[in-house]
Amino acid sequence: MIKTTSRSGKSRLPPRDPKGGRPPRSVAAKLGAHILDTALEQFTRQGVEATSMEAIASAASVSKRTLYARFGSKMDLLVASIEYGVAKHLNPLSSRGGEGSLRERLLDVGARFLDLALKPEVIGLEALVAWVAKEQPTLRKVVHERGVDMAIAIVEQILEDGARRGEVVLKDKAFTAAFVLDALVTVPRDRIVVSMRLGDTKAAKGAYLQGAVDLILMGLSPRSE
Repeated sequence: MIKTTSRSGKSRLPPRDPKGGRPPRSVAAKLGAHILDTALEQFTRQGVEATSMEAIASAASVSKRTLYARFGSKMDLLVASIEYGVAKHLNPLSSRGGEGSLRERLLDVGARFLDLALKPEVIGLEALVAWVAKEQPTLRKVVHERGVDMAIAIVEQILEDGARRGEVVLKDKAFTAAFVLDALVTVPRDRIVVSMRLGDTKAAKGAYLQGAVDLILMGLSPRSE
């Protein structure tokens, strides 16, 4: 049987037909996402080493045979669940339109990225990425590309749009995008979580982002050439 809800209240797949046989196509299409969602929850809650395939199968209400048939090994499932988690959080940002000035778009994406980076589930996802980088160095590039590189690409696209409109001059777009991402997300999150020099309020974060974006645009302005 596959549960309809999880402990966290997330929607689940409907129960399988007691007569057996193949599940409806609509259910089968959702099974992969259901397993990945459950696996990600288990990995972030229990840690990689303390999470077994048996536990994931039980939590997802699927058989171990189904789990291994789809993912092969726990490491394969871990990497797939990380990719799933990154896409779930970043795809909505990457699909946003390009309306507004460069300043407006940087403020918008900065606020969204920062709020996202402060979510417990995203912090847990980053812990999984760090674990893979340390314990499975050969997979480091795979998980890194799914997270940091995707976020940088989103910022890079916004900067390129601004450069085409003559709002900024980009000499090294990859370096600039990574720098902007750090300035708008990494630094304020560190001040909120680690040093606690910035309040986790809309007003405090908004004031920081406005100052950071204005400083960035001043340095990239065609007039500064």
